Amino acid sequence: RGAFGIVDLAMADRAAANRAVPLVSTLQNAPINLLALREDGAQQLFDILDRMPGKKFVVMDKTIGGPLRLIIPPPDNNAVLKEHGVGGLVNGVPTEPLETACESVLFIVRPHLDTMHAVAEQIRHFLAARQDKHVAVYFVPRRTFICEQVLKEEGVFADIATIGEFPLDLVPYDDDVLSMEMPQAFRECLLDGDSTSLNFVVQALQKLQTLFGTFPHIKAKGTLSKIVLDMMMRIRREEEAPASTTPPEIDTLILLDREVDLVTPMVT
Repeated sequence: RGAFGIVDLAMADRAAANRAVPLVSTLQNAPINLLALREDGAQQLFDILDRMPGKKFVVMDKTIGGPLRLIIPPPDNNAVLKEHGVGGLVNGVPTEPLETACESVLFIVRPHLDTMHAVAEQIRHFLAARQDKHVAVYFVPRRTFICEQVLKEEGVFADIATIGEFPLDLVPYDDDVLSMEMPQAFRECLLDGDSTSLNFVVQALQKLQTLFGTFPHIKAKGTLSKIVLDMMMRIRREEEAPASTTPPEIDTLILLDREVDLVTPMVT
């Protein structure tokens, strides 16, 4: 049973004022408008929060805190969240019962089975303690059928007011770096035989095309990259959309499998 830390946003604001704030790229020198991606991600989170009643307590998957800081950069991130009713947050779904006076509890989680069991345990705690909480569960970047089935099997599905998606799929790290922040994707695809993450990649690339125009040229190297390319081409054929008259801002998309170059991540 691991320890966990809860952040009170009022205390966090005072602490932030007394320490240096790590730099986050302004994205001003990006070759394309990456600020649009950052603002889109932030606005989607604000919309989720604004739909929930009263004060909100946010429980984030431990892999989401970093990307969230990049779409709502410091030093104003705590103040911005408070404006949307956030009274506290915790990074990682705790193993200990969560105690909060907030009316609403928002779980922002990855679609992983162990996380679903942890969420279900927290909901059961609220029910056992007769705490009338408005509970919402949002999956990053997409919800999955199997995760919803786990919540049903755990007997808490009916006690969740809202189940939705928070498509935080492309996070701008720098002027020329985007990340999907899916650290388990390589293992899932190569070892577990689970290609769900490839669907997430395709959906993220579709978003890029919506924002910056259809890719005129796509090249792929590696088995998984070829699967992603085939999925994108199938979507393009099925949509049968008329050719856009707006010049694309991205000329060529190059898809590379991680296994094409396993050494580079070990030396950077």
